[in-house]
Amino acid sequence: MDLDRANHIVLVADWNRARLERIREVFRSSYRVEPVSRCDRILPTVHRLAPSVVIFPLRWRHVADACSSEVCLGDRVLDAVIGLPQPPLAVAFAESAQYLPLPEYCSPFAKGATALLDESDPRFYQELRTKVITGLKRIGESDRRAHCVPALLALAGSSPAIHGIRDQVLKAAKLSDAPVLITGESGTGKEVVAMAIHRLDETRAKGPFIAVNCSAVSSSLAESEFFGHKRGAFTDANSDRQGYFRAAHGGVLFLDEISELDQSLQPKLLRALQERSVRPVGEEKEQTIDIRIIAASNKDLPAEVARGAFRMDLYQRLDVLSVRLPPLRARKEDIEPLVRFFVKKHASCYAGVIQAIDSRVLELLTTLDYEGNVRELENLVRKILFHKETGDTIAMADLPSEIVARMCDGHLSDSLEIFADALLEKVKQGLSCTEALAECERLLLARAMQESHGSRSKMAAILKLSPRTLFNRLRARGLLAPTQQLEQH
Repeated sequence: MDLDRANHIVLVADWNRARLERIREVFRSSYRVEPVSRCDRILPTVHRLAPSVVIFPLRWRHVADACSSEVCLGDRVLDAVIGLPQPPLAVAFAESAQYLPLPEYCSPFAKGATALLDESDPRFYQELRTKVITGLKRIGESDRRAHCVPALLALAGSSPAIHGIRDQVLKAAKLSDAPVLITGESGTGKEVVAMAIHRLDETRAKGPFIAVNCSAVSSSLAESEFFGHKRGAFTDANSDRQGYFRAAHGGVLFLDEISELDQSLQPKLLRALQERSVRPVGEEKEQTIDIRIIAASNKDLPAEVARGAFRMDLYQRLDVLSVRLPPLRARKEDIEPLVRFFVKKHASCYAGVIQAIDSRVLELLTTLDYEGNVRELENLVRKILFHKETGDTIAMADLPSEIVARMCDGHLSDSLEIFADALLEKVKQGLSCTEALAECERLLLARAMQESHGSRSKMAAILKLSPRTLFNRLRARGLLAPTQQLEQH
């Protein structure tokens, strides 16, 4: 017996003992089968055993045949098992299921059932076995794909926000034809999420992933770029061009910065999405396409619609499944796992092998704000590895000078101990004491400038310096604009 199958528990609930035994025999050779013949024991057994599959009748013996499934035991079982953190495969059956009223037939599927089988069908037991085996195989493949999401696709972290994003990615991957709209600030990982959805999509994972930055597409060539053209369709059309839509056939077309799409192309894009076909420039016939659109924007699209820069109907067409990515500053608990992930990802940037990261380094990196979000953090880790010369631990001395300089900036005033450690490490590495003190003075001046909103008179009052002395020190520390350098005091 297959070990993977042996690990699965199939719970079979039925008031009809002969049918219960028959179903038990169908699965006995492949899975561990747990029979339940009392309706009041179904849910306690589900909670106790956490089965992979629950098979049950839509109606129990003690419920009148005329009763709607809404008040029958089958609905209560579905509500309970589908609401579990790891819901089992739910397979319901009913006598003459195909003749149930449409709302009653659809109800189990709306609640999350995998199948509703007709018990009076001669092929019932064969169909039941097929549904269970196929369903468990699909769940196994999804679990293996889901396990790779954090590690492989840079969705590392443990915050509630990143857990929510992973759940959204997994749900979006199952709805293979539905458009997805990903929004968030620059650098939050919109393309990473789009790639995760593509890789986890069983239908499209083997198809192409075509990424297009809409802001980089010339408006004069946009139609040809997206839909392709026929040779000779216009000047310089020396050969046929497939275009992004046809190149993505069978896979995903990722439209980054969709808000920058030329307005003249927006209705054509909308038509292509609605009709699932395109007509290359110079062609007379439409060509069918099978693609999934994933769009991304760092702008507020409803606001763009309100000011007339983006079509309402196109926005509604794209906004079927929405994924909102929070900025890194809103999920700082994810910075440490992200740092560790990027150290492994960019291990080739360092000649040695990194075995550890100084806890003070992690604390310092966690206190910083990253305007460029995850992209900025990744580039910082890559820079640290690239400039590191020896050792197997990332230490304070490995941090770039600009990171040390940011330690006294704004809200980081409570991190002076970390700043002092970082500055001392720089002195040990060769920075002179005079240079270190000059850096402290520059940071103090910069902070006072921020506090006074650039007013030099207020700065002088805060620092208790004469205007001339303040001017000279600002100039010496490179804090004056070129046009201010020649001022006389």
